[in-house]
Amino acid sequence: MLNHCFQKKQKFSFQNEITADTTPPATPMFQQPANTEKSLVNKELGRVLENALSRIDEEYRIVFTLRTLNELSVAETMEVLDLSESNVKVRLNRAKKMLRSEIEKMYSPEDIFEFNLVYCDGMVSRVMMALDRLRHPE
Repeated sequence: MLNHCFQKKQKFSFQNEITADTTPPATPMFQQPANTEKSLVNKELGRVLENALSRIDEEYRIVFTLRTLNELSVAETMEVLDLSESNVKVRLNRAKKMLRSEIEKMYSPEDIFEFNLVYCDGMVSRVMMALDRLRHPE
């Protein structure tokens, strides 16, 4: 399992990134998903997470990778790393705190938690209508 994780790390690391992709896309342009903004945001978030992961200690990075990215259970992670249950849980929590700290160094809170009134207005109006119905049942 550890070798599998290390191979994934090597596969997705920036060190192995090819700058020019000369191969044509597998599907024609018109068949690709129309939501390119979402895919770009997901790619950016992936790069941010990868960059932050590379900056934390390996013992925490491995636990985070096994538990979160590879979706192993606590018991499986314990077995792979030969750690106690509490140690796996502590390392995962510390890894999350370290990642949060690393990401906050790269971005301002406004960049991370973008507030968009367009989406908020609809939710506020639905909540207010529900409250009105509770106050004034028909």
